[in-house]
Amino acid sequence: MATFPFSQAVVRLIRKWWDMDRVRVSSLEAELWKIQPGSLLTIRGEDMEVLSRTVHSRPVPEVVFECRGANCSTRLKIRSFPERPFLKLYWGSGDSQTELQATDVQIWK
Repeated sequence: MATFPFSQAVVRLIRKWWDMDRVRVSSLEAELWKIQPGSLLTIRGEDMEVLSRTVHSRPVPEVVFECRGANCSTRLKIRSFPERPFLKLYWGSGDSQTELQATDVQIWK
């Protein structure tokens, strides 16, 4: 077994880290993944409180948040598509869902 100087080991480690496959998302998308029960959101001008968070891995990875607002209860779904480098967001209840942009959701807490 060969012995490498410390600097060569560090360079190898950095090169391995750089070459590995990493998920890359914007800081806004990263914040969406961190939403937890109790979080306060504004979705298209409506204030909501997150009541629960459920993670599904199949068939498409998604996180479903049950939310309550002043006038309604609704769901926020975040779906990740491995073949595309972006998230899709859906907001609504039952079969009535609207597609959102990440900028349509403001996270307060």
